[in-house]
Amino acid sequence: MILAVGETASREDQSWHGAQQATAAMQTLTHHLLLRSIPRRNVHLRLIASAQVRDHALRTESCAKAAGLRSVKVIEVEPDDIQGASREIATSLEHDRHLGCCAEALLVTGPGTKSMNMAMVLAAGQWATNRAIPMRVGNLKESHSSAGPGAEWQSLLELDREPVLPRLGSDQMVATIVASALEWLRLSTARRVLEMASYRWRDIQPSVAQLEEELWGLGKGRHREQNAQSWFPARAQAFILLAESDPWRAIYATCAAAEAAWPSPRYDGIHGPSPWRTQEYQWGQKLWKMRNHSPFGHQVWAFPLSAATVRELIDGVIREVHERPPNGPVTFRPDDAIVMALKKVKADVQRVGAEAPLC
Repeated sequence: MILAVGETASREDQSWHGAQQATAAMQTLTHHLLLRSIPRRNVHLRLIASAQVRDHALRTESCAKAAGLRSVKVIEVEPDDIQGASREIATSLEHDRHLGCCAEALLVTGPGTKSMNMAMVLAAGQWATNRAIPMRVGNLKESHSSAGPGAEWQSLLELDREPVLPRLGSDQMVATIVASALEWLRLSTARRVLEMASYRWRDIQPSVAQLEEELWGLGKGRHREQNAQSWFPARAQAFILLAESDPWRAIYATCAAAEAAWPSPRYDGIHGPSPWRTQEYQWGQKLWKMRNHSPFGHQVWAFPLSAATVRELIDGVIREVHERPPNGPVTFRPDDAIVMALKKVKADVQRVGAEAPLC
């Protein structure tokens, strides 16, 4: 969140003190996070302020830290110089190491000067566009329930319902990027690209999100381990697709999926071997040994295995868990469930790319 801090004097003259204004503003912003189910610990706040409102910016910073936001920082600029202020804000945002992994930006104008709000929107909007981050734009304003000495003031956040998405380019370009991401099973990349693509790709977004969940098991809950077990053969079959292009990743991803399905037991605080790779599971042991002798394990410069060897190893593990599921019976999903879903999504991407105009 990037908030332009405004002056407080006019409202202080009406008995709404600066500390109350800072508290109300932060309550409004945290309420917005609550409505969107965004944990406060995942949110960074940058306050854009001038020297004239430095005290109020510090009060707001204190309230934000008390609210439990991940990081809070005041960026002080000279608002009358819009070009200079924009440059100062942009430089600060670009060099802010805390903002490197932000998934979305909320730009909030305030009751400050037009030049301050304009400098913030120009700089923050350009920063978000450079990083291909979806933006939302809002306005923080004050309202009171009644007139007179007993009036109760409150902050309100007016927000655009739809995010402002920086478009990546033509639909043909999107099709090329998404097709490549699907080929490498980089489903989070495919999802993010589609989120920033034109309206023509909206129907494909849910399929990619579902495929990402089925392949990587991003969900939470007490049934997560059970789901990981039922999906393991289908996930391993999908990872076999990487045997030619990225054999080490195929091995590592299969091992990670098996570990999620059948985690290592603990005895007196010490982890034992996972059930899928104990002595009676020879293919599991072989695959785990290869994993440890890979760049993901203990040999950074290890040469990749042949695609045929990788396929044989993963196929062997799949057969073993089918014949003798670790820790008891499992109702497995069809082995080709994810591979077939992936083929359908690829076909949909090719179709949309072909139907789209050239520009």
